[in-house]
Formats: sequence, C-alpha cells, structure tokens
Amino acid sequence: MFYYPNIIPDPEKKVAYLLIPKAGSSSIIYLLLHGDINSGKIDNREEEIERAAFYFRATKLSPLPSGTEYFSVVRNPFTRLVSAYLDTYKTSDSFKSNYDCYFFGLFRQEYSFTEFADCISLIPRQLLIDQLKPQQMIIKSFRAKTIRLF
Repeated sequence: MFYYPNIIPDPEKKVAYLLIPKAGSSSIIYLLLHGDINSGKIDNREEEIERAAFYFRATKLSPLPSGTEYFSVVRNPFTRLVSAYLDTYKTSDSFKSNYDCYFFGLFRQEYSFTEFADCISLIPRQLLIDQLKPQQMIIKSFRAKTIRLF
C-alpha cells in the first residue's frame, strides 16, 4: 500500500498510524517521527508536526512493507466535537483557516457551541471536513484489511 495523506508510517517498526483529526493525532505523529526531522528537533505544535509529517512522507517513504500493522485512536464523539469547537474558535486565525468560507460561510465565529453543532447537522455527512466527520467514515476510507483501534 502506498501512503495517503492521513497515513503516518514507521517502516522500521512496521506500523502505520491512520490519522483521525481531533483524536490525539498531533501527539501520535510527534512520537512516530521520533521528535526530529533532519537531525533537528521539531516543536510539539500542531503546525510544525504537520509540516514535518508532510516532509517525511514526501521525501523518505517507499511502499509499506508487507505485514504492516495499522492502528488508529478514536475519541468520544462528544469530546471530539467540543475540541473541534474550542480549537477553532479560540483564535481568529484558526477560524479563518478552517471555517470562514467552509460550506458557503455557514459558520460564524461568534456562534455558541449549540449553534456550531446545529450548523454541522445541516451539512451532508459526505461533505463534512475530517475534523467534523464521524470517525467511522474516516476509518472506512482507509480500506485496510485490519485496523487496531484504541
């Protein structure tokens, strides 16, 4: 299997992490990348980790070895939704990059959590971004034979 954007491998250990946003993914990616890229330390900030993961996938990877174990971490759906809300609405930059134009401007930064959840319910599931998509939809999209869930 070749790598998809949301698969973070560790070929040495023959494991591959299937990323589900808002379920501890930054911490897991940080650990899989051993905390460094090009012999330099990387921050544990989400943006730095995502850049490092992209660089790692783009420059260092070949097809996954046979026998690779796939795993993912799922989170309580309600706490995952609360996390998406708090993470998105705590800074204006985060809101602009995630939701400002998403789904024709349906979301407003001043919305309460209830209004945020109501907006999500109006969007067809197939059109939800990964931060809002049900976790089982993300897991099914990987099409791996066996995925260990934690």
